[in-house]
Amino acid sequence: MTLFSFAFIFVGSICFSLGLFHLLIFFRRRDLKVDLVFSCMAFAIAFSSYLEIYSFKTGSLPEYVFLLKGTLAVQCVLWICFAWFVYYYTRSKRLWPPVVITILYSLVQVINIFSPGRVLFSEIVELESFAMGAGDILFFANGPANPFRILGDAAWIILLIYTAIACIGFGKRGNPRKAAIFGITIFLCLGLGYLHGTLIDLGIADPPYLGSFLFLPLSLVMSYSLAGDVVKASLLAEEVKEAESRWRNLLENVHLMVIGIDRGKNVFYVNPFFLSTTGYKKSVILSSRKSLAAKLLSCLNAACLLSPNPVSSGRYYFLTF
Repeated sequence: MTLFSFAFIFVGSICFSLGLFHLLIFFRRRDLKVDLVFSCMAFAIAFSSYLEIYSFKTGSLPEYVFLLKGTLAVQCVLWICFAWFVYYYTRSKRLWPPVVITILYSLVQVINIFSPGRVLFSEIVELESFAMGAGDILFFANGPANPFRILGDAAWIILLIYTAIACIGFGKRGNPRKAAIFGITIFLCLGLGYLHGTLIDLGIADPPYLGSFLFLPLSLVMSYSLAGDVVKASLLAEEVKEAESRWRNLLENVHLMVIGIDRGKNVFYVNPFFLSTTGYKKSVILSSRKSLAAKLLSCLNAACLLSPNPVSSGRYYFLTF
């Protein structure tokens, strides 16, 4: 295995694992649409990396055209997911930009399927070779540009502008540091990655494409954000535990008869004051099969035996939850 193949397989494997992980998060929390979109992006990067390995290594023109078609199809899905990822991550109020971007890239997808040279070229004349420093020989297409590729470029420009505006708005809503980090990392992949790929297609820059590698900083940001959420969840769990402890201490020591009743009208808790006042054992109350009304009536009767006028004396009250 060459260094070129190893690098792309390594990046693809990382992205595939991240995609699977965030997809599982979405299955557990269906409201986290940002994780669903990010998982689709990660899967797209992974499949694009695997296809690029074979497309750059093949010297057969028909096979290259077929692999290029698959790569561009996956990348169209990637850019559509990018638009919706920005929308959900920044909580943008503008819905029309991702909708327009989705429509444009869908048109690009159709052109990519039916055009002989795919969406990048009107016709692929030949394959050119490029020798890397490590000794790898890469093949890439050469031919006249497809005039319809302007649709993809227009969608990319709209996506860049929309991302910038969404990040600025996200920062103004009280997330300046998070917005700055997100903006920098997403522009590495969205800006430099796409631009470098376009320059390669025009014959200005040398292969391979760097978009897959420039996706890794965004993956780190998402992983860091996820780790932060885990820490917050742990802190919240501690706070809930402390609050439950305070409430239990209050219920255990308050001079009120406290009864816990679930939705099935079964008693699941009684406090010590209830037991000392009524004379019941806790096991008897919790395991009793009598109706709730009968239990409460028994408790009231027991209270009346202890005081000739328990209601007016103010000594006995029932607190249920």
